[in-house]
Parts: sequence; structure tokens; C-alpha cells
Amino acid sequence: PPQASQLSTRNFSGQTFITWKEIPNDIQGCGTCWNNSKWTNPATWLDWDLCTTNRKSTCVEECKTVTDIIPSCPQAFSTSATTPCSTCLNQAKFFDNTLWPNWTTRDWQQEAECTNPICKHEKSYRIYRLNQPITSSNLHQAELIDQVYQGSSWISGNVYEAGGSTNYQPDPTSVRQPNLSRAGVSLSTDSGLYVFTNEKNETAYYAVTSVVNGNENRNITPGSNATSSGEGITERIAHPQPFYFESYYIYKGYIMWLGSFNFLDSADKYGFDNRRSAPVFFSVVTPQDNKTLSSYPLTLSLHSFSHNMYESTEGTAPSRGEFNGYTIDFNDFSRMIARNDAGKLIDLGTYIQMHFGYSLYSGWNSNYTPTKISHGFVPTFRLAKPFNEGKSVLYAQKAMRTITQWVADHSKFFTNENDLSTDIDRKRIYATGGSMGGGGSVNFALFNPDLVAAINVVQGYVSFSTSRMRIERIPASFGSETENIPTPEGVGIFDELSAAKKVLSNPGANWPAMRFRHGKNDSAVTWTQMPPFYSAAKEARLGLSAYFSQDDHNQASDFNQYFGTEYIGDFDFAKVSTAPLDRSYKPGFNLFAFRKDLSFPAFSNFSLNANPGTGSPTDGEPRGRINTWPWFDSASIAETYTSYTVKVYMLSFTTNSSVTQATVSITPRNIQKLKHHPGTRYAWKTTDSTGRTLQTTSAPLYADKDGLLTIPGVTIYKNPITLTINVTSDAIGPIPPSGLHIQD
Repeated sequence: PPQASQLSTRNFSGQTFITWKEIPNDIQGCGTCWNNSKWTNPATWLDWDLCTTNRKSTCVEECKTVTDIIPSCPQAFSTSATTPCSTCLNQAKFFDNTLWPNWTTRDWQQEAECTNPICKHEKSYRIYRLNQPITSSNLHQAELIDQVYQGSSWISGNVYEAGGSTNYQPDPTSVRQPNLSRAGVSLSTDSGLYVFTNEKNETAYYAVTSVVNGNENRNITPGSNATSSGEGITERIAHPQPFYFESYYIYKGYIMWLGSFNFLDSADKYGFDNRRSAPVFFSVVTPQDNKTLSSYPLTLSLHSFSHNMYESTEGTAPSRGEFNGYTIDFNDFSRMIARNDAGKLIDLGTYIQMHFGYSLYSGWNSNYTPTKISHGFVPTFRLAKPFNEGKSVLYAQKAMRTITQWVADHSKFFTNENDLSTDIDRKRIYATGGSMGGGGSVNFALFNPDLVAAINVVQGYVSFSTSRMRIERIPASFGSETENIPTPEGVGIFDELSAAKKVLSNPGANWPAMRFRHGKNDSAVTWTQMPPFYSAAKEARLGLSAYFSQDDHNQASDFNQYFGTEYIGDFDFAKVSTAPLDRSYKPGFNLFAFRKDLSFPAFSNFSLNANPGTGSPTDGEPRGRINTWPWFDSASIAETYTSYTVKVYMLSFTTNSSVTQATVSITPRNIQKLKHHPGTRYAWKTTDSTGRTLQTTSAPLYADKDGLLTIPGVTIYKNPITLTINVTSDAIGPIPPSGLHIQD
């Protein structure tokens, strides 16, 4: 076959961008088939599928034109009825049975598109790397990095197949080339592209060979399809940078190429993908207040099922529009694009060949390989291996964390690409989403508690062991629940993705505050998973606030009023301290009330909590709240090594105004200074606004084995009271087990 040419390499921010001129698109394969078929107008065959289903008005006329090549059906073309035409075509024997046995209308439609494997010329390219100039004689010494199809510089962030009849993508030009001008790379329509993440600090040389129908041209011509001597690329391990892709509404879309090499951790054998290189799509919304603040929060607003990074409006999106802050979202899928013999760009579908290609914001098995043929193309050149010989790797989670950190550290880049400084407060990172995006928020928070201050979840999953997950979706990417293939750390993947098991495995971690809303009649995110999680959250003493009702998955709940878009200043006590403490400033839970450098009181065992039941929609109360009424004044928190003070109160009840007090257990979380080693002894008291003592320690309290201190039975009121905790001894006392009842 002819050889690739005009190879060029550019190194930029830890990545080498390899481009080349692709060989010409050759439709000879298709032409040969047509010439053998006696058919003089190939394009007409595109209409035959419509003809067979009687959906094309000119069906009969088109059938009449082919009486010479379908002698077995002459009677069909002498009538005006479409049924005989359909009957004839459905016999699927259009030509001489020796030449074209049993071809269907779909075979001929593929043939007209030049995608039928019998007649196509498959073109691909192999990319080689070596630490010395590559020649024909030493090509065998070079490392084969990867193999890619014709059209490798074209990518798509579309959630639906490009050109499909159902397409929710806002931008119809969904397949395009990225803008790589910042890396000094210019792409032509016939450019091949491969982005290699530098794995070593050394000088590298590259070569690209062409492969047609499996036949590789291994001839190397330096300066044409290989790096010339003396022109090697100096590669250095560094963090990649994103590249602009497209814009929609207030979103800007970007790409960062990530792969199997983790440039942040050389000990990580798996990286961010089990491919050497793949574009990760994400969107950014910048503050809409004309950048008048000195710092802003960053919120991951994750899209739901069947959506993409431009549709992160499910749940709440606190940073969108005029609500001041940065928002990012991710395409939780990866599409594959190739060019066929006719020069047409073909969407080969998603890398994960199940349910829009979503990983459910998690990952896939390290041996996963897409195997379903698409448009006559095998999607990948990797060999399939058994899942049980691989590991369950949270690729998506690792990629999301890496990009989130880059955005947080370089936020000004998204308004000026020459400015890599930031105006994001790293202590104010949040996650929110609905349905799949809600589950993604849970996963991101539990795998990144050091980053996330609070999350908001609307009908999001907390377990992959529900029937719909373990049967329909997860086996395609991770294997079955029976196998429960472990992560690289040795934890079974279904255990690792159980929020209940995750928090109970380490109750003392700095878990973020969490708010949930779910429906008992939800068939998509089934209710059975929620009561066990509520129980685990109670045992781990999380900062949990939850609403539940009889809603189904898409029903507009009356609890939606508590999930409206929140402003950064909402319930900032310093600003509203003179106002009544009621719902006029929204109910208590607010994402922006939490920071990673500020502790907060987690409420549990609230005496007026509703009973969610055990998992059946008919068990427990039909609707209710869990820990939604206790709240605190974040500005009142004062913390030292030996003392802790916070004002707590109960929000006004709209349904029962006669309720004036209740009891609750309080656990300081995200502690910054207070000594909380297991066995630390404390005393506590509550006082009213005059300083009068309301409650006090009846017996010493000790931090449990997880370093948590829980004060049970604190009486709270609509007016704020002050809770004061003091360390009473440097000596280590008895260490209680985990749980709420830790008082002597």
C-alpha cells in the first residue's frame, strides 16, 4: 500500500502530538463490487431499505427499473401495488445467486456506503517510537505504541451516534477536529493524529506506517514518514493541558488527552484509561458576574443518563448563569471515529459498547475491549482478554479528579488561555447532579473526600448491586457481581462502589456533607438501596440530609422547592443574622455553607426524623425527611486544640408550627484543630443567648476508635443555642467502638 507522509511531531506540556498526511481515500474496493453487479446507479440502492418497508412513494417505479437484473420477479413490476415489490425484495436474492448469494437490502446499503467488509479497503496506521532514529532496518526494535484508523484527527463529543436519526447534541456538527494551535499543531482534513503522553524523560523518534487490509508498508523514509536524524523530540513528563473544542450556550467544551500512563504517579500501573491515548471531554462555565469576586467555588454539575457535558442542569447547578462560580461537567463516554473508503467519516459508536457508552462515572475492567463490529470496522486493534485476568479500575474517577484539580489550579485559563493562574478557592469544591449525575456525585465525593466539601444528589444511585445495575449495565464494563473482580487495591468492585460499605470502611474520614432526594416508586434508581445507605450514614455519623416520597424517577416532587439553585451567599449567617431564622433564606442545607477548611456539626438521630422503612415502597412512612431541620451557624464555629464552639438551631416547621424543640446527636466533622485521637476525653454543655446553661455533661465522653466524638441527645430549639466542647484530659481514656452510643 502507499505510505503515510509529511510526519510532524510537536511536544507540548508533557505530550507529543504526532501528525501525518493520510494516504488517499480509495473507493476501488467498492467500485469493483459495483462493476461486478451489473448495477449502473449504486446510489439508488440507498433507497431500497425504504422500498422494502413501503415507506417510499416511488418504490414501484424504482422496482421497475431493475427488471433486467431480477428475472425471477418480472411479474412484480407490472403492478402499481407496493406489496409485490416488497415481497420480491425481501427474498434477498437480487442478483445471480452465484455472485451475490443471500444479500439483503442492508448488505447493499452498506455496499453503497462502502462499509461492507467484503468490498472495503480498511486503512489504518501504526505509530512507532524509539530513542534513536527509526529506519526500515531497525523498525523491529521500535515500540509499537498504537494503531489507529484513517480519520484519526476527527473526534466527537456527541452522546448519540453522529448522523443518527435521534440526536440531542446541541451542535449538529458533532464530528470535528480539535484546535491544537496552542501546541503548534495545524490539522488538514486528511491529517492523521496521535497524542502520546510522555512516559520518560528522554529524546524520542517516531515513525508512522500505513496498513491496508492488514498489509503493512514497513518502508521507512526519514523526513517523510519518520523523524529525521538529529530532529528527535525532547520529551518530559508533565501534566497535559486542555484544548478548546466547541461552545454551546454558556458552556465551553474542552479536551484533555489521557491514557494508561499516570504522569502524577509513576507507581500507578493503570492510569486513566486502558488505551494509550484517548480524549476526555469536559465543559466549563465561568462566573457570570463579570468576575467581581476575588475567589469562586467550583462545582461538578454532572449530567444524567442520555445527556452529555452541555446538559448538566439536572439536580441543581449552583454555579450556572448569574449564580457566581465555576461549573464543570464531563462526557462520561468516549466515541470512536474512522473514515471509510468513500472518504466518509463513520461513527463507530462508543468505546464502552453499552448504554450510550457510560461508565456511570466509575470505570471499567483493565482488559475491557469493544468487540462489536460497527459499519464493517472492528472498533479496536487490541486483543480481548478475560476480565478475571484484569483489574476493575476506576478510570473515569481518576480522570475526573485530575481534570478537576487542573481546572481548580488554572481557572483563569478558561477566559484567557495565556493565564494559568486561578481564582478558584480549592477549599470550596462541590458536586451535584440528578439520576446518573447524582450517582456520579456520590462516587466522586466518596473517592475524593479530600477535595469535596459537600454534594447534592437528586435520585442518584448509591450502589451498583441493584438489579438494574448488576444485570443490565455493570457486567459489560466490570463483569458480574458473582465475579466481583477486585480493584488494583484488592477490593471487589461491587463492594468498592457501594456507598454504604465505603463510609463504614472508614467512618473517621473527612466525608463531605450530603443531601439526597429519592422516590420510593423510582424504577430507574430503585428505592431498595436507600434505607441501607441511610442506616450506614447514621452509623458512620455522616452529615446527611435526606428527603423521600412516593415519586417515580421523572416525577416533579413537592420536595423540589428544597433543591432550587443556591446562591453563594445563601444562609451566610454573617449577612442574614438580623433576619428571622426561617425558610425565607432557604432551608438549612446549602452546598456553599461547607468548606474543606471549616468543620461542621453532623446531625443524626434527630427525634423528628421520618421512618424510611427497610426498602419496600410500602414499608415505613410514605414520605418524609431525615436530618433536614437541624442546622448551624457556620460563622459561629470556633475551634482550638482543646475547645470547639458552634451555634445550632432548628429550622421553622411549615407543617407543624407547634413543634418548638427536638433532640439530636451531634458529631463535629471535618475537624481542623480540635484534638480527636481515639480515647480523647471531653466535656460539653449548651447555653442560650444569655449564657444560661441548658444541658451539660453527665459523664465523660471519649473519641471512639475512628477519632469521632458524638454527643447524643442534644436538645435544640428554633432560637440558636451554643454547643461548647472541651478537652478535659491529655490522657488517653477508654476507646469506645464506632457508633452513636459512646457515653460511659
